[in-house]
Amino acid sequence: ESSLSSHIGKLELIGDTPAISVRVTPLVGGARIIKRTMDIVIGGIMLILAAIPMAIIWLVVKISDPKHSAFYSENRLSRYNQKVRIYKFRSMKPEFSGMSPEDAFKKMGKPELIEKYRSGGDFIPNDPRITRVGRFLRASSLDELPQLWNVLRGDMSFVGPRPERKYFIDKIMQHDSRY
Repeated sequence: ESSLSSHIGKLELIGDTPAISVRVTPLVGGARIIKRTMDIVIGGIMLILAAIPMAIIWLVVKISDPKHSAFYSENRLSRYNQKVRIYKFRSMKPEFSGMSPEDAFKKMGKPELIEKYRSGGDFIPNDPRITRVGRFLRASSLDELPQLWNVLRGDMSFVGPRPERKYFIDKIMQHDSRY
């Protein structure tokens, strides 16, 4: 192993998904204050600029499914295993929300999609769980705009690891015995 790779990290596979194992260097003192200040300033400006597009997206999602919320939220684990509630625009059909892909595909009577989904790197084209509006939102990453609120709250940052589902954290922990 070269000295460069030991400073940056190393490429590993978790299942079929490539991941970079990075050595953590915690921010302390002034650097931490500057990072948080930048998150607040940039996040605030971006939230103001995104307000009208977000209102339009909210309206389109709400019109496409008036019975359900235009927003989706879920608990995730941030750094140091702190629970945070992450917000997104709803892109998945509500009846599959919060379910594992395996359970959702079984519920819709299409268990054959499980292997296709997992072997495709947790992706299948025209995923039947996703709404038509949701396909566009995900392809353009506009479903993530509400996370600007999470940045302002300090739940996550523009730079650094993003909060993740416990399932994926457990999968990484099982793969990498250093944790």
